[in-house]
Amino acid sequence: MTYRPLNRVPARQLRCSGCYLTQEGIWIRYYMNPYEPEHKDDVASESENDVRQPPLYRVLLLNDDYTTMEFVIEILVQIFRKTQSAAEQIMLKVHREGVGLCGVYPYEIAETKVDTVHHLARENGFPLRCIMEKDES
Repeated sequence: MTYRPLNRVPARQLRCSGCYLTQEGIWIRYYMNPYEPEHKDDVASESENDVRQPPLYRVLLLNDDYTTMEFVIEILVQIFRKTQSAAEQIMLKVHREGVGLCGVYPYEIAETKVDTVHHLARENGFPLRCIMEKDES
């Protein structure tokens, strides 16, 4: 248990528990630090065993006939933080296979990225679609 000095009490005052007398004849009163347990070994966190990784979701771009390849690359670089070469590879996969994986994220992040893609696409006049699905791996 850790004690820290709270205040100095003159020697003429009554003695109390949690106090000690210094060499100068001054009583020092201590209080317990509420953030440090008395016995560290006795404290166990119940939440230690309950910690789980959040479920992950795959964010996918879908092909369409109107969205330009440059805009898709720009989306991948700006929103999904892909390098130029990785963005080009994903864009070509979307163009050839109809769908491309942009990334795997927790639900809230995946949802935000999908909404951002839809917002930017509408703002620029493109019908680009982006979906998310639960990652099974």
